[in-house]
Amino acid sequence: MVIDGYNLIMALDRYRSLMLDEPEAARRALVEDLASYHTARGHPTTVVFDGARGLWHHDREYEERGVTVIFSQRGKSADDIIDELAGKERERMVAVTGDRELARRVESHDAVAVGPMAFGKRLDRALMAKEGERARRPPPGRKSKRRVRKRLSRLAKL
Repeated sequence: MVIDGYNLIMALDRYRSLMLDEPEAARRALVEDLASYHTARGHPTTVVFDGARGLWHHDREYEERGVTVIFSQRGKSADDIIDELAGKERERMVAVTGDRELARRVESHDAVAVGPMAFGKRLDRALMAKEGERARRPPPGRKSKRRVRKRLSRLAKL
């Protein structure tokens, strides 16, 4: 799975609000959530950001908790990198983007393009399942059923 990083950030409220004030925090939050998704689902996950914007302080490529993070270099867009990856991976690749032109390019390689809102719902379900799993496990040596019920009730309302 390859994520169009800034496209997903700007499509989902929880990241977009961070992006406006703290771009680094928005990227970190997205990568953390994708790492949790990767752990829950086991899909190889890559997120690609436009490095040409000059908004980063990282190497061009690194891995964090199972998620490969790529910043494009000047003169090359994240879309170009995602298109190249689709050309290599072909039908094995799923790209998450709301960019219609990029989706068309990806699908021309027989890869699948998924919109950010559809993926956002899947991401939310995976994160909620992870939180619910944590909530169901009482701390070692304690069994606080009331605490677990309260937490699960709050999660169900999200």
